[in-house]
Amino acid sequence: VSQSRYLRVSNMDFSDYYGHRINQFFIKKTEPLYYGLAFLISNISHANVPFFAVILTMLIYVPVTVAVYLLAKSHVNKSYDFAFVLFMALFAGFNFTLTIHLVRQELAMAFSLIGIILLYSRHYKSSVCMLLAAVLAHNSSLVIACLAFLPVLLDRGQMLQNKIVILASLCFAFLLGIFYVYGIGWSYVESGDTDGTVSYVVYIMDALLFISALFVYKSGHLTSDFANIVGVDLKKLLLLACVYIFYVAGLFIAPIPFLRMYFYIEIFRVVFVVIVMVYLARKPRSVYFY
Repeated sequence: VSQSRYLRVSNMDFSDYYGHRINQFFIKKTEPLYYGLAFLISNISHANVPFFAVILTMLIYVPVTVAVYLLAKSHVNKSYDFAFVLFMALFAGFNFTLTIHLVRQELAMAFSLIGIILLYSRHYKSSVCMLLAAVLAHNSSLVIACLAFLPVLLDRGQMLQNKIVILASLCFAFLLGIFYVYGIGWSYVESGDTDGTVSYVVYIMDALLFISALFVYKSGHLTSDFANIVGVDLKKLLLLACVYIFYVAGLFIAPIPFLRMYFYIEIFRVVFVVIVMVYLARKPRSVYFY
């Protein structure tokens, strides 16, 4: 965060800040949550960057912690078991460096995560509020917010068990990604620009976590608890993960959109880690010594 830029913001009227360009940064009117918060904090703290970092860090990690709690609370009875699950979810599921470099995206990711968990817990009003907050923090989260309702609609139509409908949903997501590339995002392909790449290590880790979470789900160890006790529908979560992965795959030839949308895989990485760690936490301790 630039100290000089925030000093400048703290001396501006909101009308001169909102919707205008500050140095090389354009303050988007469609993302008022982040920019409004940044303006407020800058003025309250007299552009104190550490204070800004603390507030934003809390706004990112608190929703994620609540989401982990909602997922794990009925599976772990002891505080140290939950601490183990939470630790692994935050440090294996989350990329801390992104929380300090891509604040808007990470803020949107955190609100999207808690919004999705609430949605699949049938807390619809709270879910819509969180998903809306995510979109207002970073507009790119609109895609995952919309896709999150697909499993709900399929469930309402009693089509979650229909393999053809599931396959059609995956194809729809893939084609949606391709449509974006060859429509709005084709300029990214032509320019050849890139903001970086995703390491193959990350791909492998995410694939292993996904496979492990599917194994736990298929084994039936947590399914009944998630469906009946917590109220979080695990099948919808995993279906959304599949749908979103197919959408991101459709963006592959456009490096910048692909990279930006891959950030939201963190949502599912956290979920996968929680599922696997809860499974391990419920195992008798003796199994780790054989």
